[in-house]
Amino acid sequence: MEQRSTPQRSNLADNSSANPQTRCLSVLIVDDDPTCRTLLKKMLEKSRLRRANDRMVCVGTKQAMLEQLAQHPFHVLLLDLHLPDGDGLEMVDQVNRQYPATAIIVITGENEKAADLTAMSYGAQDYLTKGEFNQAFLTKSIYFALERKKNHL
Repeated sequence: MEQRSTPQRSNLADNSSANPQTRCLSVLIVDDDPTCRTLLKKMLEKSRLRRANDRMVCVGTKQAMLEQLAQHPFHVLLLDLHLPDGDGLEMVDQVNRQYPATAIIVITGENEKAADLTAMSYGAQDYLTKGEFNQAFLTKSIYFALERKKNHL
């Protein structure tokens, strides 16, 4: 019997089949605004999804995001569509192709509803608008993004 191996995909896919409330969760937060990164991290630290062994990494550029993704598998990517060194939709497409097991949630500004929906067509599982969500909504978005990604794989 032939065995196929896709290390990164199977690693995350196996972990994503577990209940997100009982397993270790790895989240990469990408936003060029340090205040936004800090706020998202604090929301996640207080989240009901949070576990002691969770890994949360915050970066502010596309380059740093790609370096992190290449070094470690992440379950969830919280991605600001406007980074100084990257086009948002191109980044969503690139991450979706290179790291298919990573659930992508795009984070955009107030007047960018069209970009949010377009990002979903590029492979994002959900989108959040800055200033229009709280900790409970972020937690729910992550939970459903993980489920959508698991069902898509």
